[in-house]
Amino acid sequence: MLTGIVGFIQFRFVKYFELTTAVSLAVSIRWMLKNFPNKRNLMVIAVLAVSVLPLFKIYRLSTESRSGFQSMRPVEVAMAWLRGHSPQVPHYLDPETKPDSAYSVFSPDWAIGHFIIYRSHRPVVATPFGGTQKYEIGIEACVLGMLTEKEDVFYAICQQFKSRYVVCQGLRVVSPAALQLIYKDFTGKTVATKTDNSFYYRLFGWNNWRTEKLDSPTNGFQHFRLIYNSRFALDGTASALRIYEVVPGAHVHVQLPTNQHHFTASISLTPGFGKPILYRVDLEPDASGHAAFLCPFSTDTNGDVRAISKLEIHDMETGSVVARSPVSSEAVQEGLSVNIVCEEKLGPVREEK
Repeated sequence: MLTGIVGFIQFRFVKYFELTTAVSLAVSIRWMLKNFPNKRNLMVIAVLAVSVLPLFKIYRLSTESRSGFQSMRPVEVAMAWLRGHSPQVPHYLDPETKPDSAYSVFSPDWAIGHFIIYRSHRPVVATPFGGTQKYEIGIEACVLGMLTEKEDVFYAICQQFKSRYVVCQGLRVVSPAALQLIYKDFTGKTVATKTDNSFYYRLFGWNNWRTEKLDSPTNGFQHFRLIYNSRFALDGTASALRIYEVVPGAHVHVQLPTNQHHFTASISLTPGFGKPILYRVDLEPDASGHAAFLCPFSTDTNGDVRAISKLEIHDMETGSVVARSPVSSEAVQEGLSVNIVCEEKLGPVREEK
């Protein structure tokens, strides 16, 4: 019942409510004019008529809300992008009838799950409006996803719900303490962790919920490649969004020179909006000089994020590049292997693709 009431008072239903109210008042006024044609009742009718006028203003606003108020414009733009750049899913409205093989969109901030359903037309893990058992289970997963520090745990949650995309919403991230209260309210259980350093915060480029900005928000990621970066993130808009694709990651194997130097692997990326970012991983070779890692970014297109360099292996002691290699989207999305053999010195530190 409560879900129904909350659902009805959403802005997207306002215009229907106002229209029916306006029609009802018009019918009432017509009836009063016909049956009570005296001055006193005409004054009552005038008052009713004046009360109808604001409805036209509200109707105009509610119509605009279907296209997004200015404050929700970042969400509207991101949802339209997701709808145009992701495969369609049948029965996306109802998790009970959605095919088991179909993917979902995971947003730990499940409050925007409603926007993903109705604006992107894609199924979600959880939404505040629904009331189904699957959505309640999904909300529990969302809270756990927000609290976990480890990428592999976050990735396991995405795998559990067949999530192909992750949507994270900028500065609306709430504190770990608030999340623990929400989790206890939904499940009756207490979360043991009290971490401030959630992996979810890193997805939007924050070191923790107190908004310490990271220089390279994608550093060290294995399964999440940035494919959409809201231009509204540049001005600190609270509802700015990022969208990640959940991928197995390319299995990159690197044979390093046996000189005991410190090596890193990196790809320079240009998001759709904002300054370039650097994906970087510190390599940890074994005794034979072999190092391996999972790379979530390709060196061609990653949605709206474009690579402007190949995957480069850097010798941090000498400042030189010892290998360059392409990484295909196919390798990233299907978990294929990429083998790289390094030289002592290959060339300058950066090469435009």
